[in-house]
Amino acid sequence: MAGHFLCNVDLINKTELLKVAKKMPKGAHLHCHFNSCLRPEFLLEHARGRKSMYIRSTCALTGEEAMQLAEISFLVQPPQPDGVDLFSENYVSQSWMRYPKFCEVFPGGLAAAEKWLKSKMIFNEEEVYNTFQTGTG
Repeated sequence: MAGHFLCNVDLINKTELLKVAKKMPKGAHLHCHFNSCLRPEFLLEHARGRKSMYIRSTCALTGEEAMQLAEISFLVQPPQPDGVDLFSENYVSQSWMRYPKFCEVFPGGLAAAEKWLKSKMIFNEEEVYNTFQTGTG
């Protein structure tokens, strides 16, 4: 408990829970974790230009610190009213912005937006082995 995954992988592989999980239908596993099975580039490529793709954040993306701390989510949904801007001081946390609009107004445009999003989607070594990392986050 509270150990790093990579340090405990050998122990995890010996558990009864993993044996049960391996016998579960693969469809249920993919349903729950489909996004984690795909490369970020693949997901971002398919999000491009989709009018029904939305993005939200836990905070307004108004500066470097906010960009670092923000937790990002995507959702495909029916068209929503325009007006939400993740880069505005008035942004309400967890409000949805159209993804194409997000890429258009992101500083540096689409390429910069996707580079930043990719960095948010992949754990780096510091995040995995951080001395403050625990079983609860």
